Amino acid sequence: MADMDAVKSDRQQRDKFIEQHRPFVHAVASGFCGRQLDWGRDEELSIALLAFNSAIDDWSPEGGASLKTFARIVIRRRLTDYFRKVQRKSGREQPLTEGMVEPGSEEELLRLERVTEIQAFEEQLERLNISFKVLARESPRQKQVRQRLLEAVEKISARRELTEEILEKGRLPLEKLMGLTGETRKVLGKRRRYLLAMLMINNKREEFPFIAEYLGLKGGKPGE
Repeated sequence: MADMDAVKSDRQQRDKFIEQHRPFVHAVASGFCGRQLDWGRDEELSIALLAFNSAIDDWSPEGGASLKTFARIVIRRRLTDYFRKVQRKSGREQPLTEGMVEPGSEEELLRLERVTEIQAFEEQLERLNISFKVLARESPRQKQVRQRLLEAVEKISARRELTEEILEKGRLPLEKLMGLTGETRKVLGKRRRYLLAMLMINNKREEFPFIAEYLGLKGGKPGE
């Protein structure tokens, strides 16, 4: 994670940090509203972005929650307040918006967050030139193979610079990874796009918590 003291105190670093987290803000706001929001059109995104900025100031690691977990709460509260104000101005109680999640409906909120997370996951896959069809084809069926690949992902992710280089280029340096993971070229090469997807998820675990949990990726910070 970035140096949060610097992010809090330096305007330039804060602006850069917020810009990097616009996809996260978009995902949380869209999930809350139950529809895809558009920058520059939907006021909910402006409110969510301001809420994220406030969360930066109010968040503390001593609180026990990650910044993103804390920011999700702040964004939802701000959006809830916004829609309540809209209702009061209208002078009558009505559904907040089409598809809007009623505050307190945790089950529906989680469902919509999962949908939004999958959509964001698909966008990330497209950047790596990977389709869901290919990913499904390369996904290992045997539990033993899945476990070996999970262990390989953890070992690779422990090397932050290597992980970032792989994700930037979209290619696996097989010779280097064979030595690092102890796996064969056959195992790594046959599942290379699956491994790329797993590395991306592990590197952005806080953005894809449901998918990471489903795939069995462990906790902790990559590269630490």
